[in-house]
Formats: sequence, structure tokens, C-alpha cells
Amino acid sequence: MKLPRARPACLAPNCFSPSALLYQNFVAPYYATRQHRLSSSAPAPEAAEHKSPKVSPKASGCSNEVSFGEERSIAQAKIRYFEKDDQNKEKSLKDWKKQVGPAPKSVEEWNKVLGPAPNPSDRDGLRDRRGLVHASETYVEQLLLRARLACDAGEDYAPMLIRPLSGRALIPEQKWPWSAKAPQANPDAMSRLTREINDFYEYAKPTRAETFARKNLVEQIRADVRARLPNHILEVFGSERTGLALALSDIDLRLVKRDDLDQQASDKPPTPEERRDALRNLYDIRYKVLDGSKNAARYFEPTVRHARYPLIGVQDRGSGLEVQVVASNDTAKQRKCIQRYIEEYPYIRQTYAVIKTMLDQRGLSDVFRGGFGSYPLFMMIVVSLQQQQNQRRDAAGALINFLYYWAYFRTKEKGVSVSPPGHFDKKENPILTDTLKAKLDAGTIKPLPDYLLSLRDPADETNDLGRKATSILHAQATLRYLIASMIENLNANKRPSLLAEIVGEAYSRDRVRREKLTEHGLWVQQQVQKSSEGAEEEQATAQSTPHETEGDIHGFLEADTKLAAPVGIRPARKKKRYRQHEIRYTVNNEGDDFKGIDNREGTPVLDQPFTGTLRT
Repeated sequence: MKLPRARPACLAPNCFSPSALLYQNFVAPYYATRQHRLSSSAPAPEAAEHKSPKVSPKASGCSNEVSFGEERSIAQAKIRYFEKDDQNKEKSLKDWKKQVGPAPKSVEEWNKVLGPAPNPSDRDGLRDRRGLVHASETYVEQLLLRARLACDAGEDYAPMLIRPLSGRALIPEQKWPWSAKAPQANPDAMSRLTREINDFYEYAKPTRAETFARKNLVEQIRADVRARLPNHILEVFGSERTGLALALSDIDLRLVKRDDLDQQASDKPPTPEERRDALRNLYDIRYKVLDGSKNAARYFEPTVRHARYPLIGVQDRGSGLEVQVVASNDTAKQRKCIQRYIEEYPYIRQTYAVIKTMLDQRGLSDVFRGGFGSYPLFMMIVVSLQQQQNQRRDAAGALINFLYYWAYFRTKEKGVSVSPPGHFDKKENPILTDTLKAKLDAGTIKPLPDYLLSLRDPADETNDLGRKATSILHAQATLRYLIASMIENLNANKRPSLLAEIVGEAYSRDRVRREKLTEHGLWVQQQVQKSSEGAEEEQATAQSTPHETEGDIHGFLEADTKLAAPVGIRPARKKKRYRQHEIRYTVNNEGDDFKGIDNREGTPVLDQPFTGTLRT
């Protein structure tokens, strides 16, 4: 029997594998030149002239030469997280400005640059509805991008009418849930419009199953982030907190330290140190939580965006909902303002749902593309009701007021104040902070174009809510068309849906996503029921006295929801048995009793105080 041949072993102190040697001699000499070629226009040097790095800097006697292993360790020590889109942001914007040239000054120039707008009724040259959807989305994206670039350069641009985006399936108006079955049955067109707006609101707001899916997603992300950042919590804010969220609205979560919850809210933006800490935490969430090995299958395309308040956006695969985790200040003042105006105008929820959908279907609700956010849009509705009295005092009158007021508002001359209500000269009294005023006086920054909207925040008089809406000219051109079309349809009173021109093909575009969200919500309900049944059996055999605590499960103190959120339920990949904790809670004293199961043993069930009864 022969003994196995001994394998040759390298006894050198700086030994490394043959693959590293091959990398040094055949890959490394070309790697730097390839990166250099991608980042500049300088000609790449010949590969033969490039010397490979030495194996050991001590052997060569040169202090500036680094070995491959040490170079790799240094690179790992200095590694910084960054997004591909943000890495070359400034360079791409400069390249875009060079390519697109000056902003179009007329409709003819727009048509020459972008071509005619896609027409849903004209399918020549398009194979199917998918091609039409892509063409309409690309057209609107180019309009908004060029408007933003013109605003950054301080230039004016010609306003264009933005039509609703096309849906993948053309569904007749008669089959829309909010359309009138017999349009001529109601001779009063305004009363019919009011009823249609109310029906649209009932359709657009979340159903019971969709509410379960939304609340479950909140708890799911909270649990994932809590495992990585135990000293931070995610607080719900925005439309989800105020009760204005629609079924497919984004969920906004504020990342805040537990120790900072009781501190007084600050209106000032974060300091550079605070922004660096916030970005570090957001990148940690992006790479270690949302894009980690355990959660990569649950989330889709997490992206960090650098703004005044940095944030990370991600989409949940199960529900299809988008979530934004923002490192922002407390929004309690803004939330109180919204609640005050909701009480003053009881029909503003219905009007907001229609106008928000109107902007969504035209791509005008994305703030990063120069659109209007939820909070500025709500205040614009309030301004239209303050400055132009609604004689009918209903949703139809509020919609007509909004369309007419903002379609013909002179943004170059006047600014608007919400509280106290009124107009002001925007040139003599600009909405600026002391820091921006000093920079303008010193000439370090340029003033914004005069056509931008100046809307003073009622919660912060130094905050201009309209400064980011670079698409204001496109929006006003669209509103002028919509008010004329609305008056024509009201006078005729024959169209199946009076909101057809306003909301476009919203039913066709959102139907697939709503079905997916509903299916996910029903699955969550089933999991909650199964878990609660098992917990009841375990509790019956345990004969233990339940312990009760009071509080608020989410912090949805002002939310207009009938359901509280179940604990984050997710499909189990491995069949393991854990000790289960039962959670019971009721909401709004309606007698509904929902239960959830937290299978993460050793993890706190809740971030915040809790309303109802907790039995463990």
C-alpha cells in the first residue's frame, strides 16, 4: 500500500494562493486602466508598460508600493457605501444639460424635441397597450426632467398639457366603481359630481384586507430594523398617520432614537454631524437589513436618496407597497395643522383623494421629479377654500375651487400664506431662512426662478412648500384644460363619469396592484387567525393570569383607521417551533378583537406603548 504523496506547501511568511498570483499578473495591470478609461477621456496606457504591484513592499524597499493583500485590506478599511445613481449625480446632470440644451420656449419646440404626446386612442406604431404605457410614462418623465433642468439653470420653459398615463387594459367608464349607472337620472350635475367624488373616495381608501397588509408591513419593517438598530424606532408619519393615505399610498416611517422621542420638536434642518449619523444608519439599514441575506427576498430595490432629510426607499415584494424611511424632524406641528383643517372642512378628505389621484396619474406627485408632495398639496386645497369661498360646502364645490384657483394663479407676482390666510408680494417678502438670506446677499447662491410657487408653511413660516415643485407651469396648463373640460361635462351631464378627465385610467392602472395588495392582506388575516387559535389552545391549558398593559401600538394617535396593525407576519422558510406570545387588542371601542403572534422569541413585541390588552 502506497502512502499518499505529500502536497507541496509554501513556507514563505507572505504565502498566497495561485489565484492571487494570476490576479496580480493578468487582472490587476488592466483593472486600474479600465476604471480610468470609464471615468475620463484620457487614453489608456499600454498594458506592457504597466508594472504589477510587488508582493511585499518591504522586499522592494519602496514605501509607496503596496502588496495586493495589503491593498485589499486598505480598500476594505476605507470602504464607503454609496448608490450607483448618486455616485455620478452631478456629472450626469451636467451631461444632461449639455445634451438637452436650452429649455423649449413653445409647444412647437416641445413637439420637435419629444415628439407628439402618446394618444391612448391612437395605436398606430404600437404593438399593444404595454407599448402605449411605456411611451406615455417616458414622455411625462422627459417633460418633468427638462422642466427641472430648466429650473436649476434659472431658465423659463413653455408649459405643456400633461394627459393621464395609459393603462394596460382599456376599461370602459361604465364599469368603473364610481361611475353613474344612469347619468341622466340626476338632473343636478353638481349633486351628481358630489356623489361620484364620495364613491371614488370609498373606492380609493384602503379596504379591511388592504389595511391589514399595510399595518403588517409596518410591523415587519419595524421588527427587521429593530434587530439591527435596537436603540432606534420607526415612527409612522405623513398621510398614513393623518388618515389621508389611499390604498396604494407610500408608507412614511421616521427613524428616530428612543432617547429623542421626548425632546421638543425642532424646525431647523439637521446639522452636518446629524446628517452623517443619519446617513450611516440608513446605509446600515439598506445593506444589512433590507438587502441582507435573510431579507433580500422580501424587499425590492432599496435606494438611499440624499436630500435635506436623507431617506431610503424600498418596495415590499409581498404587498407591492413602497416604504420610505426618513431621518427627519418631528412633524407634530404639521400634523396638528392638518387635523385642524380636516375639522374645519369635513369634505376635504374626499377632495384630497381625487386631486391626489389626478396628480398620481400624471406623474406630478413625485417630489424628486419636481412634483407636489402630500403635505403641500393638502395646503394648496386649504388655500383654494380660504381664498375662494365654496358656496356649496361640499366636495364638488371644493374640487371646482381648486381647479379654477390654481389654474389662473399668478405665481410670478404673488405668494400665498395659509395661516394667516392671504397673499403677499413674493419679491419684497421672500420665504427664506436666515442662512439662505445671508447667502443670497453674499451672492454665493442664485435666487430661484420667479415662476415657482411660494407657499408659506403654516407650521414654519420660513419653509416654502412650493420651492421644489419645478413642474408648476405644466401643472397650471393641465389645470386650465381640466377646468374647461369639467365645465363642459357638467353642462352636458351625459358622460358616465364626470371625473374621467380628472382621474384618467386610474382604475385600469391600479387594478392589478390593488388585487395583489388585497390577496396579501387576506393571507395576513388567515395567518393571524391561525396563530390566534393556536394561542387560545395554549392559553387554555396554561392556567396563567394574563397581565394587562395600556398604550398605543403604533403611535397612530390621530389616524382615522378602524383596525390596528397585526404583528408583522411573514412566510416561514424553515419549519421551527417557537414559544408563542399572544397579543389581543381592540380599537375605537368597536368591540373588534384582533390577535397576532410574535414568533421571534426574545425580541420585544412592541416599539411604543400599546392601546388595548396585552397577554403574555
